[in-house]
Amino acid sequence: MISNKEEEEMLSNAVQMHLQVEVELEQQSSAIRFAVQQGIERGKRKSKMALFSRSTFMGFAAAAAVAILLFVLPYLESEPQTARPLQTIDWTGLEDFKDLSSFDVDDETVYSALRNGYIQKINKSVSSEGFTVTLNAVTADENKLIILYTATTDNAQEIHSINSAKLEDKATNSYLKDTMRVASHFREPGVKSYSKFIGRSTFDLDRNKPFPEQLEADFKIALVDPGMMEDPNSEIAYEDVQYSPSLKISFTLASKFKEHPTQTVYADKTFTLEGHELTLTQVEFSPLMTRVNLAMKENERDQWQIRDKLFVAIKGTEIASETKKGVDQLLSYSGGGTDEGFSYLLSSNLLDNPRSMELLIKTGSEEEGLSEIKLKIPAVNQ
Repeated sequence: MISNKEEEEMLSNAVQMHLQVEVELEQQSSAIRFAVQQGIERGKRKSKMALFSRSTFMGFAAAAAVAILLFVLPYLESEPQTARPLQTIDWTGLEDFKDLSSFDVDDETVYSALRNGYIQKINKSVSSEGFTVTLNAVTADENKLIILYTATTDNAQEIHSINSAKLEDKATNSYLKDTMRVASHFREPGVKSYSKFIGRSTFDLDRNKPFPEQLEADFKIALVDPGMMEDPNSEIAYEDVQYSPSLKISFTLASKFKEHPTQTVYADKTFTLEGHELTLTQVEFSPLMTRVNLAMKENERDQWQIRDKLFVAIKGTEIASETKKGVDQLLSYSGGGTDEGFSYLLSSNLLDNPRSMELLIKTGSEEEGLSEIKLKIPAVNQ
C-alpha cells in the first residue's frame, strides 16, 4: 500500500521527469540558449532566484508550480532526429537505446563511451506484480555516473513513465544526486510500444569522496489505463496514474572506471563581453564530463548586476573537438555561477583522444542573429 506522502513524492518525480523530456526535445529544434542562474552570491548579497531558458536542461525546475501539466497534457514525444552516422558505434546488447540517444544533449558522451568499450553490461532484472525493470548497462568516471535501463509490463496497463530512478551508495547508505534523465517509449519501425519504456539517468559523483563500488538502483514505474497514452485528447489526471512496487537491483561498479582521473588544462584566455572582461581560466576533462570555468575581473565579482548581465549574454557554450574520425560538437547541459565567475558542464569525448579543441561561446540573439566567440583550448595530455 502506497501512502499519500509517497504518492506526493512520486508525483513530484514524475513532473520532474516530464519537464526534462520536454526541455530535452526543444534542444533538438532550437539554437542553444543557455541561461541557468545558480544565484551564486558572496559576502552580504542575498540569494537571487535562478533564471532558466527553455533550452536549459535542469531537472530541479519547480515541480510544484507545474504539477498540473503532467495530468492535463499528453505525454510529449516526437520522432527522434537523425544524429551523425552511428555505424562506428558498437550497440551490441544496447540496440534499444539508439533512438533514445537522438533526444539527448549529452549523446556524444555516450557515443564516445560505447566506441571505446568504456561500458559495463549489467543486464540484471527484477520483477514484481507484472512489472519488470532491467538495468542494462552503466558507465562512470570520478565525476559522473550513467545508467541505462528498461521497464516493461505484461498486464493491460500502459507505462506512462519511469516515475523515479534512484541510485544508492551502499557504503554510505546515501543516494547519489540525479542530475539528468531522458526516456522514451520503445519504438519498433512505425510502432510505438506503451508496454516498454527505456531510459537513461545521470548522477553526479564527488571526486573528493571515495569512489562508489556497491550500488543499488531503485525504480518505480508510473502507469495508466489502456488507450490513454495513444489518445491525443486524453487528459491524465492525478488519480489516473498508478505506480508499481519499488524495484531494486544491486550491482558492483567495475574498477576500470577509477583508472581515468580528471585532467585539467590552464588556458588563461581573456575576451570582452558586454563591455566586461572574462577569462577562460581552466578546462577539466574526464571520460564523461568537460567543465569550462570562466572568471570575472576580481573587482566585479561581487556586483550582481554585472554577473546577471554577463550570464544572460551567454546564450550557449559548446566545444568543437577534432579527432581522427572528424569533429564532434560537445554541447553544454548545465551551468551556473561560481565565486570567480561561471562554470559550464559539457559532453566529453576524451576517450577519442582529441587532436584539438575550440570553445564556442554564443552571444547575441536569435532575432538579430547569434555570433560566436572562439577560444582555442590547450591540448590534453593523454
